Amino acid sequence: RVLFRSVKTISIMLKGPDGALTIKAAKGLSADTIKHTSIKLGENVAGWVAAHQEPILVENKEEDPPFTVSNRELYHTKSFICCPLVVKDETIGVINISNKKDRSVFTPYELEIIKAVCADIAVAIDNAKLYSGLRQAYINSVETLAVAVDARDHYTQGHLQRVCTLAVAIAQQMRLHKNQMENVRVAALLHDVGKIGITDAILLKQSSLS
Repeated sequence: RVLFRSVKTISIMLKGPDGALTIKAAKGLSADTIKHTSIKLGENVAGWVAAHQEPILVENKEEDPPFTVSNRELYHTKSFICCPLVVKDETIGVINISNKKDRSVFTPYELEIIKAVCADIAVAIDNAKLYSGLRQAYINSVETLAVAVDARDHYTQGHLQRVCTLAVAIAQQMRLHKNQMENVRVAALLHDVGKIGITDAILLKQSSLS
């Protein structure tokens, strides 16, 4: 924590479906830089680190030709660290750390600290992706079930979506948290799920129920 507080610029770049690295979180970078930065594997420092799965400590970027940087305005000091994020032998991204507040050079000891932290960060990011994937699969299942429920009763067809739209609109007006609004949406889609277990003789009965 002390090390991270002692630097001005940190960025986490993750590998996308196309293999390119883009910035997903950053400190000390402009919104424009975050939005438009995209690096292919093997290109620049971050691309080299991602492709070779080896961390780099550069003490003086002007005296280390293989790892000079193209965007000099991002580096107020000459020293920086770039470390890969690796999970199960697969690179998922890199972390870039530069611009120490006291303008001193990064040390091999600090590189070892960053390497240990990166191992934990990589696992945390991978777990977050797995959770996100499982949640999306759950949402997809809920939506499929809602369609099946809606199709059972032609009299109220479209009712679930209308209820869902209104419920989410109310949640937005109440300024509920994003997760709470998602729960409201799911609840709205499932509020008639009991129809699945009702026989057609009752659910679709034309005459009055006894």
